[in-house]
Amino acid sequence: MKHVVGILTALFILASASSVFASSNDNEVSSFGDGVAAYSLQNYEKAVQIWQTLAENLAENNASPQKSSAEAAYRLAQLYDLGLGVNYNPEMVVKWLTLASDNGITPAQYMLAEIYASGRGVPTDSLLSYELYKKAALNGHPKAMYQLASIYYLGEGVEKDNLSAAFWFAKSADSLGSTAQKNVANSVYNSIFTKLNDAEKLILLKRLATIQDVSK
Repeated sequence: MKHVVGILTALFILASASSVFASSNDNEVSSFGDGVAAYSLQNYEKAVQIWQTLAENLAENNASPQKSSAEAAYRLAQLYDLGLGVNYNPEMVVKWLTLASDNGITPAQYMLAEIYASGRGVPTDSLLSYELYKKAALNGHPKAMYQLASIYYLGEGVEKDNLSAAFWFAKSADSLGSTAQKNVANSVYNSIFTKLNDAEKLILLKRLATIQDVSK
């Protein structure tokens, strides 16, 4: 009998914990939505307040059951970058972008890569920008693919790698919204392809066919 009571007690605790966890998830998503609504109404101060609370909770807990808090950190970084509802602050931009990037927000990875590549508000870091571009590219960000291809093609901060450059130019050309960039990507890809030996061409075409990365 005591054994049965113990099992029932454990099940009750687990059920209660699951209920609290689900409630926490719902509250997080709801709060993020409130921030979106405030932003849409151009109430930027309120959006900052809501998203900063979510972002700070994520930073303190180092994990979140929902992507909403990480997305909030990204949105908050954008507000700091644009000076909407808060004074422009490059340190806060990098802080919240880093948090969002570390938690899988692809646009944050790309934006942070751009910042480190240009040295806007931070010391230029070509290696870090390369790593962030690659992370965003692997997550399907078209502009990150294009920038990563350019890095490999020009050998900026990494060893020049025509095979990887051709791969990413081809991938970006399939996804870029800008016709001009698509044309450049296709043109450079064709130029590189003609210079590859037969073995390299075969490797490249196989990787493109199976959608696999060939980058080092």
